[in-house]
Amino acid sequence: MRYRVFKKAHQQLIGIWLYTEREWGAKQADKYLDGLYAAFKKTCQNSSSWKRVRGKAFVGVFFVRYQRHIIFFKLLAADDIGIISVLHENMNLPNSLLSDLNQGE
Repeated sequence: MRYRVFKKAHQQLIGIWLYTEREWGAKQADKYLDGLYAAFKKTCQNSSSWKRVRGKAFVGVFFVRYQRHIIFFKLLAADDIGIISVLHENMNLPNSLLSDLNQGE
């Protein structure tokens, strides 16, 4: 199984890197993003860690946690996953995820 990062999630990853770099430096920003990408890969290899997002608007959407972020994704054709959104746990998760889902790939 492989993963594909959707456009909105890619933009969020850039924002995460920029925020982390501003607060703790480039080395820490690189380390955190490396950890997120490792979490994407691990998610592909371990479907038992997936949790379903509840709610009619989120059918087929799953999530896993990486430190203070929640990685939202869905299963795509050919057993690949699509990373929809990477949101900080303190955000309004339902509204942010719904907005990201409506933006598509």
